[in-house]
Amino acid sequence: MDERAHDDLLVAAMARELRDGDRLFIGTNQPAVSLAAYLARKLWAPGLRFWASSTAHLDASQDLLRVGRATLDPVLVAGRDSTFWQAHAFDDALRAPVVFAGGLQVDGRGNANLAGLRAQGGWKLRGPGSAGLPSLTALAERFFIMVPNHDARSLVLECSAISVLGDPIARAAQGLKPDALVAVMTPLARFEPTPDGLVLTEISPGVTEAEIEQRTGFPVRPGNEVAERAPLSPAEAAALVELRAASARNRSEYGTE
Repeated sequence: MDERAHDDLLVAAMARELRDGDRLFIGTNQPAVSLAAYLARKLWAPGLRFWASSTAHLDASQDLLRVGRATLDPVLVAGRDSTFWQAHAFDDALRAPVVFAGGLQVDGRGNANLAGLRAQGGWKLRGPGSAGLPSLTALAERFFIMVPNHDARSLVLECSAISVLGDPIARAAQGLKPDALVAVMTPLARFEPTPDGLVLTEISPGVTEAEIEQRTGFPVRPGNEVAERAPLSPAEAAALVELRAASARNRSEYGTE
């Protein structure tokens, strides 16, 4: 299976986590998560409501017109369903209890780092910053961490800094919902949190556990059962083709290709 096929399967795997009636917050620069939201709403979650590109996406009939558009795209701005008000940011967070977090690094206990990579006496690399993710993942009923590249630079033994607290023991110590983190998902695998750290519960077709171990920077512990990620259904494959084509068309129209 090539890289694009693994990426499409990751989008579908994220979409499968979304339920009808969910309220999802999609952060900046998360096109794969946006595609997953559109896919889920098209096929099995018509009542899904999500916030992406600083706009509440409530009207599913507009999805093919909106997918792929950037925050300041005139079409997206003119058709927005609501307007963000900074003073109500935490109220908005409470109304969006499902989140897919990202990270420059994710460690073996389910914590993520967006701040940057530390070096002696300072930073070796600055990341995009934690922004609102510490608050969103603290308030979320359930959240996921999505890692777009499965390699030992992203999946590490210990994060340089912690932006997202996923470790159930550390969350409980802070008075947070300990089991809010559902899974860490990559194009090749799925890990689930336990008190002893992340365990491997799913691998993508054509990938072996030995390959996962080789490409992961923390010790890989298999769960009681390691399943194979279900392939794309014909409906998922057709919907993704349609959504990706609409996304490319919309980006081209706005000049972001």
